[in-house]
Amino acid sequence: MILPHSRIAPVLGVVGLLAGLSPIAAAGCGSVVGTPGGSGGGDSVTSTTTGTNVGGGVATWGACAAPGQCELAAKGCCGTCGTPQINDVNAVNRGQESAYQADNCPEPTPCPDCASMINPDLAAFCVGVMCKPIDVRTDPVSACATDADCRLRYSDCCESCATASPDLVIALSVSGASVYTSQVCAPSQACDKCLAAYPPSVKAVCAASKHCVVVPADPCPVAQPDAKTACPIEGAVCEYGADIRPSCRPRATCTGGLWAVLLVKCPPVFGPGQSGCPTMGGAMGDCSPDGLLCDLGGGDTCACGKCVGGPCSMTPHWSCATPSGGDCPVEPPLLGSACAISGLSCIYGTCGAATSAGRVCSGPVWSDAPVACPQ
Repeated sequence: MILPHSRIAPVLGVVGLLAGLSPIAAAGCGSVVGTPGGSGGGDSVTSTTTGTNVGGGVATWGACAAPGQCELAAKGCCGTCGTPQINDVNAVNRGQESAYQADNCPEPTPCPDCASMINPDLAAFCVGVMCKPIDVRTDPVSACATDADCRLRYSDCCESCATASPDLVIALSVSGASVYTSQVCAPSQACDKCLAAYPPSVKAVCAASKHCVVVPADPCPVAQPDAKTACPIEGAVCEYGADIRPSCRPRATCTGGLWAVLLVKCPPVFGPGQSGCPTMGGAMGDCSPDGLLCDLGGGDTCACGKCVGGPCSMTPHWSCATPSGGDCPVEPPLLGSACAISGLSCIYGTCGAATSAGRVCSGPVWSDAPVACPQ
């Protein structure tokens, strides 16, 4: 079966072959997966990736003379269930699909009823005089030293002029992109002239492996955005500022592709010994005035009120709080800012006061986790 996509395009519904139906015509069997099919570029990086082709006719179907002559093919008669990896594919000369088919699947074979997913990181390169399968995540075309060395690219030769699925995006080095293009584009293949539109939900970074990889994009801009300007990730919530009261921080929410910005005016917070604030944490007993909030530094806070810290009382009283400790930041992290320990939950401030907040590390960023106060 010849597939139009070079990256183990979806072998959807890999089905058993019917009598008289050639393996090339049946979904999921004997797949030859075409290498992503745009314009070529200059060679500024030379790929040295090697692979292993199998079968007696490798000298015929695996030979190449120049970049752009190779495409991927599934090993055996049936495509891989799930997401194929580099060991599941061979690299075949674009003009030798029939020879490869005859060598690897000479007779129709029943195939499992399953689906194969796209692996955009696999490609077929002409290395020396042989077609070789490569994984861009480990090939020199993605080698990097810093994030500035990396860029996004759609895996197909001709990149999408409109924003497409993040699942079709790969990360390459800036210098390796032209090499990749020359390898995955067939000779004389032409693409529409347009600027590729990449999904705003992903970005390319230089990983610890010193290869470029695709990761989720930061949902929040570094600086507070202006209201009604374009935003990339629907539903993103971003906080700004350094107020210990999260409800007093400027907040931007991505709604309908535009930022909605909430600005709140709050009374001042006082430091140790100022305006009736205690000089250190742990204060107890009655206090005044009702509503006084104190930032004692290091994440320690005290609140004065009738209903802070638990059930209400007849007179204002002190309720003080200390940081959660452990891996939690000392002060409530900004919503939408990066976090490292997925699932980490942190509680801040005093229940019933503006300092009260809950945060949870949801994947790559901090999210809101409201705190329920005792009644």
